[in-house]
Amino acid sequence: MKTTSIAALSFLACLSISQTAAHASERNDRGAPTNQADERANRQHPIAAPFGYATNATPERVITVVRGKTRHINVTRLESVRIIDGDSSVTWMFDTLGLPSFSLEKILPGSTGITVYVDENPMYSG
Repeated sequence: MKTTSIAALSFLACLSISQTAAHASERNDRGAPTNQADERANRQHPIAAPFGYATNATPERVITVVRGKTRHINVTRLESVRIIDGDSSVTWMFDTLGLPSFSLEKILPGSTGITVYVDENPMYSG
């Protein structure tokens, strides 16, 4: 009886250790789970992009660049804006990681001489 119980307990302990090792291999260096669903979510919502990222969400507003007249664009951090410059356009989420200004050409190639000024979002100040 005792031999069977010890053998059963040993088997369960080995099974438990192998399951823990298998789950540990499914985690990244920060201990967060990694699987295909997480990888797809990370591709859809980038974690770190210095100027923000393109999005297919409905923009909060639309800005049309007038060639020769538009010198700057004012946006708010975490605002989604559709920017139209001639035949080019992009819907952009300005998740800028503390960057106060940059050239529009960084996110919309061909849009030279236009500076994007990013203001802090009042919802997150304070």
